[in-house]
Amino acid sequence: TTMAEFPLCQECAAEYRDPGNRRFHAEATGCGHCGPALELLGGAGDHALDVISQVTEMLAAGRVVAIKGIGGYHLACAAWDSGSVRRLRAIKARPAKPFALMALDLETVHSLCATGPEEEAALASAARPVVLLARRQGVAVAPEVAPGVTRLGVMLPYTPVHELILRSLKEQGFPPVLVMTSANRHGDPVIFEDEKMAAMEGDLDAVLRNNRRIEVPVDDSVVQITYGGSLQMLRRARGFVPVPVSLPLPDPLTVLALGGHTKNTFCLAGGTDAVLSPHIGDLEFASGQNRYRDVLSHMLALGKFEPKAVAMDLHPGYGSAWVAEAWPDAEIIRVQHHHAHVAGVMGEHQMTGPVVGLALDGTGLGTDGAVWGGEVLVARLADFSRACHLRYVPLPGADHAIREPWRMAATYLQLVFGGNWTDLPLDFAQSVPKASWHLLRQVIARGTHSLPTSSAGRLFDAVAALVTGRMAVDYEAQAAIELEEMAQADAQPYPLVWSDAART
Repeated sequence: TTMAEFPLCQECAAEYRDPGNRRFHAEATGCGHCGPALELLGGAGDHALDVISQVTEMLAAGRVVAIKGIGGYHLACAAWDSGSVRRLRAIKARPAKPFALMALDLETVHSLCATGPEEEAALASAARPVVLLARRQGVAVAPEVAPGVTRLGVMLPYTPVHELILRSLKEQGFPPVLVMTSANRHGDPVIFEDEKMAAMEGDLDAVLRNNRRIEVPVDDSVVQITYGGSLQMLRRARGFVPVPVSLPLPDPLTVLALGGHTKNTFCLAGGTDAVLSPHIGDLEFASGQNRYRDVLSHMLALGKFEPKAVAMDLHPGYGSAWVAEAWPDAEIIRVQHHHAHVAGVMGEHQMTGPVVGLALDGTGLGTDGAVWGGEVLVARLADFSRACHLRYVPLPGADHAIREPWRMAATYLQLVFGGNWTDLPLDFAQSVPKASWHLLRQVIARGTHSLPTSSAGRLFDAVAALVTGRMAVDYEAQAAIELEEMAQADAQPYPLVWSDAART
């Protein structure tokens, strides 16, 4: 293990080799002389307790500090201090996407958010995931932590260093809650190497690290409790990987499934089990693709796994597509994006089909070359038929339409009301950049750079732009999330009633 780099001192070695000593049963053994040590770059002290005290004082004073954890570095700041949160956003180039928080204990979480027994069980579990919770009014959390949303992502400490810092804050009279977000620039994977962390040191006030190497990087997991009280996984990583998932049918092949282009997770399947990788992130840039390659190599070696088949998305431009070249003799299985979504849910619930699957998504290449995303599929695990879908509309400017929701709103208005929609008594109509729309309308008319799409995500973007006035987004799904927040006070889940006739 990574503890092999710390040979035991004479006293620890004696205890470790004595079956009557409890330390005989510890896999990772060390003390202040021979074990890993804390180091504060940017601080003055070198004793562990002095280091914790210094970090606490820095955080309480509004400083931004990098803290090394189990699977990588976090960037931390005082959750109650608007100035330090704004500075952290500038460092990460993350203007608005909500930050995760770390609170000392359940008592602290209760003071910030409304929780039920299911949320408390998830927070206190050994996995220690980030849990999405309803924020209480008037709590000591800066509005810049999660602008425009009423839920906070909160986790409890999962290393002694985290707990020592938060306890120290409480003892000094400060709220024991910190912003704790992965240390990375926008679009890059989490930083876990000490030498790469050094590249960010100039933007930070201090770096708290230890000299134990991180072998396997891993992000924090994110979960929420659904209306039915069950745990829903939003990001499966630390604490849940590599626990296998049971398959509804035994698979005679060993299959490597490459995953998507954004929020990537790949999968190794064979026999009755599937092992998912931790959340890797987007594969848009070389940094994400390099992380994908490293995690894949590690997991293949861990299980001595040699794929006989490689499953991949229909889209040829995904950042993971190159992986298939490593196994020229493997069978290539092309999978339609939304069938993969439906089949994934079927596998999770041990179903083989046929089922009626509703796939409401942002973007996925369809079998007809269009951009799908609002689909009703009659599916089995290995095949599907498309029963119906949302009406095709142009996707003006391709990915630009995702970043600028006003484009989809204007497109829908054009289809419904014609070219005179700009004269409608709508705030949105007055806000649209007229010169840009004039050019975009020509693009739509020519059919260039405007593939047809049935995407439910783009429909939500259009409605959000009309209702909230959101013209451009800083992070994925921001417009739809803000629309959901507006509806949250009145929205209630509605039952889906089945009759015997419907079943047949």
